[in-house]
Amino acid sequence: MRDALAVSRRGLLVGAALGLAGPARGAVPDAALLVGPGPEDAASFRWLQRLGAGLGRALPQATAFRVQAVGGADGVTAANRFATEAEPDGRSLLAFAPGAAQARLIGDGRAKYDCGTWLAVCGGTQPAALLVRRQPAPGVALRVATPGAEAPETAAILALDLLGRPATPVLTPTPEAAFASGAADAFLASGPALAARARALDAEIAFAAEPGGGGRDPLLPEVPVLPEFRAELPAAALAALRAALAACRLRALVVLPALTPADAVSAFRRAAQHWQEEEAREGAVEAVRLIGPTESARVQAQLAASAEACAHYRDWLHRRTGWRAA
Repeated sequence: MRDALAVSRRGLLVGAALGLAGPARGAVPDAALLVGPGPEDAASFRWLQRLGAGLGRALPQATAFRVQAVGGADGVTAANRFATEAEPDGRSLLAFAPGAAQARLIGDGRAKYDCGTWLAVCGGTQPAALLVRRQPAPGVALRVATPGAEAPETAAILALDLLGRPATPVLTPTPEAAFASGAADAFLASGPALAARARALDAEIAFAAEPGGGGRDPLLPEVPVLPEFRAELPAAALAALRAALAACRLRALVVLPALTPADAVSAFRRAAQHWQEEEAREGAVEAVRLIGPTESARVQAQLAASAEACAHYRDWLHRRTGWRAA
């Protein structure tokens, strides 16, 4: 009997060491930390604080939910720290930023993480669409304003290439101002009220970025998405395009580390769903559209483009603009 008990105890100890035993490990923690990009006075960080407070309220037990700014606005430092330091104990979450997603896509040497391995909880998105002048000159390449070759908005030129529409990059820190002044014929815009912005600029919306689940953006139901123009697109090119456009749409994607216990993951996802429903009941009007666990996982799948898709985008970017990651 003593031998059997000893074997049983050894099994429990081994299981605990491997993180397999004990319901306490998977229980909702009494404290959790959400790491996100800085600075603390940014509107995006204030939104994360609100999100953290909402998740904390919706968890099945009282949880001190702290939001911490790490690194710059692109989120690369925050993602690197999360990838190397976060324990899968249900206490650590990351607000994955669009800049960090784009850094991985273009091969930025600072990006040392694989966003596809994390466990999506919730997030926030916004519409993104290409605004064009109503009557561009026929036969002339469309001048597309973008804040930089490495910016996700440059994917608009890839989209036009796939459609066979001649386009020329116009690099400028202020794409909308370049469009308004006549220095550009198109730019990829993101944020709320895109239809109103297009009318104010006397522009048309050519196409919108696809949501995580495909189809049209529910906030732009009248605007087509790229596959509606051309059904047969090269798989690697389409995946690369979707990854960059998903970064344009993303405000933040909240994730847990891989191997976080299933009951902790479920608790956070239920809390995210409850928070989303709470916001809807209160009629909160936000520039950011809240997305629950299912759509968040689909957005994550877009952002976590395959190595083949990333290589395609990098090669295209170098050929098209001469830009190459350091």
